[in-house]
Amino acid sequence: RGLWLSSLVADSRPSRVVASTFHRPAPAVVDARPEPPMHEGMGLYYGDLHRHTDLSLCFPFYDGSIEDAYRYAIDVAPLDFLAITDHSRDLDHGNVDSLLWHRCMKEVTRHRVDGRFMPYFSYERSQGATDHNVISLRQDMLRPHEPPLESFWEELDGDTFTIPHATIAPPHESFNPVTWTIHDDAKRPLMELYQGFRDETSMHIAKRAMSEGHHLGFIAASDHCSTSASYACVWAPERTHESIFRAMQSRRTFAATARVELAWRLGDHWMGARMTTDETSLTFDCHYRGTAPIARVDLLMDGEVVETHATNEGRFTMRHPGDGEHAFHVHVIQTDGNEAWGSPIWVTVE
Repeated sequence: RGLWLSSLVADSRPSRVVASTFHRPAPAVVDARPEPPMHEGMGLYYGDLHRHTDLSLCFPFYDGSIEDAYRYAIDVAPLDFLAITDHSRDLDHGNVDSLLWHRCMKEVTRHRVDGRFMPYFSYERSQGATDHNVISLRQDMLRPHEPPLESFWEELDGDTFTIPHATIAPPHESFNPVTWTIHDDAKRPLMELYQGFRDETSMHIAKRAMSEGHHLGFIAASDHCSTSASYACVWAPERTHESIFRAMQSRRTFAATARVELAWRLGDHWMGARMTTDETSLTFDCHYRGTAPIARVDLLMDGEVVETHATNEGRFTMRHPGDGEHAFHVHVIQTDGNEAWGSPIWVTVE
């Protein structure tokens, strides 16, 4: 988690090379895509929606090639879906007819195997204060990065959405008002709550954005170099390219720093849902399966902790939350320091 740079310096002693021969039996054939965890008819899928390669000129000596990114996602992680988000400014300034974008598209289609691995057409719209990653089912959505975000959003249909870059804020400020003055939950259904490269969360931004009327599901992403420390986790009815995409649009997601399971519901309403009720008592169901023992599970209302448990199966009951819309989400912390954040459920109490 996070990035540290170091160097190795050899001493002056002469080196000695020892040749060894190892005889190992051939490994058994292993299915790298076992059946996903299931809960109430939904399957859980893991991915990364913000990852760069050496086509981006910000970290070209540290980020690997496109082939390296796909090899990591398929064979090492292994992930169910991936969005490689190289900067539009470095893809011939967002030229949809460029050879660089043609290569990116071909790598997506070459590696896609529905039911096993689903990459998306994607890039980072490198526009300063309104930097967003663009995730699409379409090949033709690359655009120059200069137009305002509102103008770009006007071109999008239901097959494309955007995700604001993590911790995006002006220098010495904790919140970027330019990003959040524009409201469109359909064009921006998710936010990058945790980033592995910087090893930091954006909860303070999420709390303020939601207080201003935004409805955002949570994911985690790597950005640069980070491996196996940030997951966009999606509950979807089918293991297909479009099913996972539509589940992300529905905000049925959670952010995690490890490959864990988190299912979080209010009655029939999954995380990411919006609902209206006249009930004065709300009972939330939480299921969690982690990679280490649980330290605690917090229930938060409008960004503030209102109840805490120390078990991976349980119910939270919130009584008399008050009229109006409230955002409820869960935050799980393991004893090894790994964390998961369930997307909010928005409840309007009448």
